[in-house]
Amino acid sequence: MRLLLVEDDSMIGESVRKALRQDGFTVEASNDAERFAAPDLGDLSLIVPLITHHPTQDMPASAEAIRNLVAAVRSGVGFGAFHGSAVAFPAAVDYHFMTGAQWVQHPGNIIDYRVH
Repeated sequence: MRLLLVEDDSMIGESVRKALRQDGFTVEASNDAERFAAPDLGDLSLIVPLITHHPTQDMPASAEAIRNLVAAVRSGVGFGAFHGSAVAFPAAVDYHFMTGAQWVQHPGNIIDYRVH
């Protein structure tokens, strides 16, 4: 099973790589989100971005890379996002539809709430 781990300056990258290797994945790591544009993306078993939120003008991947990523996931490639990775590309609407996520802000302090 081949997996692509794309990370920015994530401090947890090595721990994630180790855990995935222990689960039997061959891990290809990259710090370039343009790797999502590669034609072999659909041959992977899993894509795991460890990319935090970027303002629109600082988006680390081109529109072509995001289109290719979404197409790979639609074709059946697995996608596992961590925290901010779910909303890493604020200008990429298709990415948000794919993840089903939209980040607004962290709630203030510690507040009790119920998830329905």
